[in-house]
Amino acid sequence: MASTDKGTTSPPEALEVVKAERHPDAPRRCFICLTDEDPSDPPGSWVDPCPCTLEAHQDCMLSWVTDCERNNKPLLCPVCKSTIEMEGPWDLVVALNDAVSSRFTRASPFIL
Repeated sequence: MASTDKGTTSPPEALEVVKAERHPDAPRRCFICLTDEDPSDPPGSWVDPCPCTLEAHQDCMLSWVTDCERNNKPLLCPVCKSTIEMEGPWDLVVALNDAVSSRFTRASPFIL
């Protein structure tokens, strides 16, 4: 019986993403607005959302994420295609709202 593998290649199960090092003298460049880092930028105003070289202003990143979510696009790095996950600060009001909403959603079929 002939092998079905002959002449075909399959993609690797997982590709390792390696963080590339930026030259220390090179300014950061926001992948969204394409402006370079300014010495007057406040500390913490830049984010590195994935393991590759992607860097962005925090405000630009939040706008980009909002736009992707509004258009039902997945949050994928445009460079390495890895998934970008957003983490926000924990908030008691949001946590309580999520818990009540979850319980109501599960109970509503029985109530109606």
